[in-house]
Amino acid sequence: MLTDDVRVEEFDASDWMALAALFGDRPEPSGGLIVIRDGSRVAKAVSTSRGRLEPGDPALRGPLSDAAQLYGARWAARIERNVVPHVVDELARAVSRGDDALTQATKLVDVLRTLSDAGVVETHPGELRRLLTKERLLRRLVDVICPAGKTVLFGAFENGEVRTSVALHRGDHGFDRVVGPATARTEMGLVSGDFTRDARGLARAVELGVGPLALGCFAEVHVWKDLLADTTPGAWAAAVAARQLVFHPLAPALAIPLGVDIGRAAVAVARDWAAKLGVGSLFDPISLLGELFGRNR
Repeated sequence: MLTDDVRVEEFDASDWMALAALFGDRPEPSGGLIVIRDGSRVAKAVSTSRGRLEPGDPALRGPLSDAAQLYGARWAARIERNVVPHVVDELARAVSRGDDALTQATKLVDVLRTLSDAGVVETHPGELRRLLTKERLLRRLVDVICPAGKTVLFGAFENGEVRTSVALHRGDHGFDRVVGPATARTEMGLVSGDFTRDARGLARAVELGVGPLALGCFAEVHVWKDLLADTTPGAWAAAVAARQLVFHPLAPALAIPLGVDIGRAAVAVARDWAAKLGVGSLFDPISLLGELFGRNR
């Protein structure tokens, strides 16, 4: 969902650290695990969230489900080394210039599924494509929430001040600007200490500097942390009803029934750009293949 020339602006070190504290921890499994096997030996292993792994770990030779659980991965694939060129060739034929990361991932999953059905690739879970369904739905929801020319804004408040924020501006081909709170802090004027009021000032400052808001999500830091860790159905909607989580300019009547999907969709956007900027090529399926198969073969 990010453009190739995305611009990152208006962050200082403390803002980055605050964002890492909010979005960096993932209690739920995420990403994938790819293991390259050479006979009975593991030649290479890469986690899309942790990078290269120690191939001598015995868990990588055991059940894939256990290895995925150990490394916190939602999916895993184990491939014989002599099958690797076939995977690369099939993916090269499938991808097209301009495919985004999700499209590339879908095509990679299709290749792995075909080889899994043929018995030459081992995968966990057995039907990998289901893992992409939720992300596709979230991205469709994001398309509805934030059309081109609009901005999605997160604000985290602590001790009556803006602890950090991130605004994502949507261009014609994806999010092309990622803007931090440096200028917005100075332009929002005096703060009242009540984040539900100060959120409007932050929203106005971002609209002036970045663009009109499609959606703003605001909460105190401890509330963000609780919500991001809570998988209980209705937790987000309950926070909206209690005014612990504020949406602006979305009306409360819409925010309460949509709170779960809208909040999590917005978080998915933030984590998407954070993953791209923080981990880099490991979140790009084509670059991931290069990491796995293009070096130290």
